[in-house]
Amino acid sequence: MSESVAKKLCTEGHIEYLGESKANITGAHGEKIIKEVNW
Repeated sequence: MSESVAKKLCTEGHIEYLGESKANITGAHGEKIIKEVNW
């Protein structure tokens, strides 16, 4: 996933962009997931 795509998802409220390798993801049931990611 590219950084621009990640930031687009952030603006849609699904992922909070935390930097190069982390994202705070809101799951399908509203659970908060902090995940290491490779954009």
